[in-house]
Amino acid sequence: MGGWELAVLAFILLAAGFLRLYALGVPMLLHDEALVTGAAAQEWGYILRRSLYTDAHPPFYYFLNKLVIAVASDDFSVRLISAVGGTAAVYVLYRLGARLVSRGAGLVAASLLAVDLLHVALSRAVRPHALVLLLTLVAAQRLVGFLDRPSARNAWLLIAASFLTALWHFNGGLVIGSELAVVGVAILMGALGARMGLFTVAGLGACLAASAAPMLARMGKFPGVALGGNSMLWTATRTLENLRALLDVVPVPGAWQALTVLLLAGFALLWTRRPGPAAVLTAMAALPLAALIALRYGIIYEPQHIAFILPFLLLFVARGALAIPVPATLLAALITAGGAYFLVTDKHRALYEEDSGYINHNWSQRFLAFALPNPFTEKMVAGFYPAEQIDFISWELKRRGLGDPRLNAVGPGDSAVEFYLVKRLASEHTDSRTMFAIEQAGFPRVMDKRLDSGYSLQGFAIPRTPALALDALPGRFAISSDPEFFFRRVYEAHDLRPYFSPLGNCLYPSRFDSPASFTFRVENSSGRLAPNVDIGLVMANTAPGNLFEVLYAFDGETPRAGLSIREVGARGTPTLTLGRTAPFRVLDVTVRMLCSGESPSFYNNPEAVRFDSMDMVVNAPEPGFDSAAPVAVTGLGPVETAGQTRFRWGSGPETGVTFEAEGGEKFVLEMEARSPIPGQRVEVAVNGAPVNVPDAGLFPESRKLAVPVQARKGANVLSVRYALWNQGRHGAPGETFEKDDPRFLAASFTAFRLVRAQSGN
Repeated sequence: MGGWELAVLAFILLAAGFLRLYALGVPMLLHDEALVTGAAAQEWGYILRRSLYTDAHPPFYYFLNKLVIAVASDDFSVRLISAVGGTAAVYVLYRLGARLVSRGAGLVAASLLAVDLLHVALSRAVRPHALVLLLTLVAAQRLVGFLDRPSARNAWLLIAASFLTALWHFNGGLVIGSELAVVGVAILMGALGARMGLFTVAGLGACLAASAAPMLARMGKFPGVALGGNSMLWTATRTLENLRALLDVVPVPGAWQALTVLLLAGFALLWTRRPGPAAVLTAMAALPLAALIALRYGIIYEPQHIAFILPFLLLFVARGALAIPVPATLLAALITAGGAYFLVTDKHRALYEEDSGYINHNWSQRFLAFALPNPFTEKMVAGFYPAEQIDFISWELKRRGLGDPRLNAVGPGDSAVEFYLVKRLASEHTDSRTMFAIEQAGFPRVMDKRLDSGYSLQGFAIPRTPALALDALPGRFAISSDPEFFFRRVYEAHDLRPYFSPLGNCLYPSRFDSPASFTFRVENSSGRLAPNVDIGLVMANTAPGNLFEVLYAFDGETPRAGLSIREVGARGTPTLTLGRTAPFRVLDVTVRMLCSGESPSFYNNPEAVRFDSMDMVVNAPEPGFDSAAPVAVTGLGPVETAGQTRFRWGSGPETGVTFEAEGGEKFVLEMEARSPIPGQRVEVAVNGAPVNVPDAGLFPESRKLAVPVQARKGANVLSVRYALWNQGRHGAPGETFEKDDPRFLAASFTAFRLVRAQSGN
């Protein structure tokens, strides 16, 4: 290498490093960058499950970033891997070009990559693309070395480089597939011995299988359009658009057209004079695109997703540029100097300012974070629309020690709660008055901002009356998750995340593996016995490992478990009836929600368990349903009326009764029931042991059943199990008698009560 060549290479590398490291910590994290840092902040097992369940990428880039943020979490530090990798890629491209084409072509290609706007942007983002491009170049270099000298050592180096390439992004599999094709052709043409070639094919095949198998497992589980969701024509057209973007190295008028001409000229020249290197470069650039078109790829298809082929295109461009009668060193220096000047001047806003966002949409989470009160205390609650913004804003505030909007703690001593509504105005729906009714609730405003980024921030001081007053029987309380009601009347609440939707607002847990909870208190000033309290909920718990439970406590007693739900459909309506034999002064009903990390979220937020609403009815005495012992009944609906008849629906698969007893007590479960389902039968079990029920069939006509119950000391569980129920899908004709009713209706009861057995029974 001559002195001028060395000097120009050093200049190129210095410029490349400057363009990638300058003001690296100034731009706010982009939307996709915050997805990476948010996932990396979770525990190791969660990251792995997220990758296999809801993400399109392998987990290793998140693992790498987890190690980084354990040391430093500022924007400069989390982007440093990409910046260093992007700079290193410029040098590796020079080496590859010098080997395959010429040292002059290597210099020109390196200069083009050094100032390529897209590559500079990718090298300044917490995304795996810059690292994948670097490792693709390393793998290509090892492929060339192996083809030149097919030894076991070079085969292992190629396999190792290919395996590393596949760790970070799904397109690593495309790189390995292209290498397999090159090695296979070399074997068929006799340029590579069969034994060594087949060994290498086996190694590369193992790398491809290791990268493809998890991706196939993820297929259809992550957001976006599944593979094959578009036509080949659509993918081909999109590929051409992305190729044009890749060749727009310095986006000035005529640039991509000029580079396209140089690419075609270089392609023709290299194939004419050095067909072997031309074949390798063509395969590495074209075969990944052919695979994407054949697969009709269409998840999120942007230029950065094929940026790993950019170096091979630039080598063709560089070979074409050498036909220009200008020394390669001078041409490379001019490209570097002119391109760098263009980027730091004309493209300064796109790359180096706080709101820069060249490769991805920027939802201005830093602006939003600092527009909110700082610090954001536990006595403040934030609701975001779109909801995923909370994860990014929490990252911004938490790492600066300015609070965490996901966490809140509202107690009975709080006279008011500050609620902050953060909306992206372009995302509002026509029914937003219902979604955001808090804006029309008349609460005093503590903040009202409109940001240039298209967001509004409104803060409301919600006065609190943290108890539900029961003055007369019956009494009914309709509890919603709308913030204008919920945070005004809730007794206490911890770590809840409001979610706004045109389909109905709801509340999620704020964190994985840490329960969210809230309590509503009923204060009874009526002085009367309320023998039954009906609690009906609308909730969801759609994945294994989650928990939705209801606890209750009368007059300061130790809370008792009422409901414990591990999994239901997309929307559940469980019921709980609390039976009393003495008046109560205070009733506390607590809901706890735990969203396990076993059910990861693409946006790193717990979403699979939620609370929508709760209906609480405190009943006057109802002889047919008043038990002789305090009970908690599940699967038995509230009182309904049909003419003069008052009844409750029992829901499949069972109605359960929990009660306490002294040792040796005997009870009788008295039921009067009917069922519209032909062939309906019931079974009764006490503490898991079946109880003989003679002639346990239920018919359209009402019939009475009396089931003896031998209780044990302490807690007892009585189960009434149904053979059939509405929506039960057991195949019995007439089982689903109300198709439009989602409830699992099994039998209607005009009497259902637990009474003490008479002496001698």
